Amino acid sequence: MFKRIFIGCMVFFILPISWAGMHPFFLSIMKIDHNAQAKSVEITIKVDTENLEQVLEDQIGERLLVGEKNENENTDNYIEKYLQRTLSFAINGKEMQPYYLGKEVKLDVTWLYLEITDVAQFNHLKLKNTLLLESGDAQTNIVRVKAKGKEKGEIMKDGMIWAELSF
Repeated sequence: MFKRIFIGCMVFFILPISWAGMHPFFLSIMKIDHNAQAKSVEITIKVDTENLEQVLEDQIGERLLVGEKNENENTDNYIEKYLQRTLSFAINGKEMQPYYLGKEVKLDVTWLYLEITDVAQFNHLKLKNTLLLESGDAQTNIVRVKAKGKEKGEIMKDGMIWAELSF
């Protein structure tokens, strides 16, 4: 009897957990804040360091070692160019290019910081986001936007690359 209960527990609890580890899940979280006082848009992107590193290394053919003591000296340049290729912002109908400010690596997460200047009003955002789509179909990009005291968001998955939000 105990043997049957044990086998049942294995089938219903342990095996699904082990199968979950077999299918990779890729996620990025982008937070966009309009700072009306500074007339800027502050963008923070949270990504898995290994996913970012793998996508960049596949494209450039060099080891980057993101966040390591011996990180490739060109890593920030590669990240900046990658973000320019994978992100597009139109605010109030005007195409705007963000400035890459840098990154911060904490354990297995990399925080990327960008800023768009000269944005006095923030009424509408059209965002194209293909960040880490090279990772595969499991990539999900979550976008949270805060402007005019309101917060709105979009979950971009299954190949969705465009999001539009109005405030």
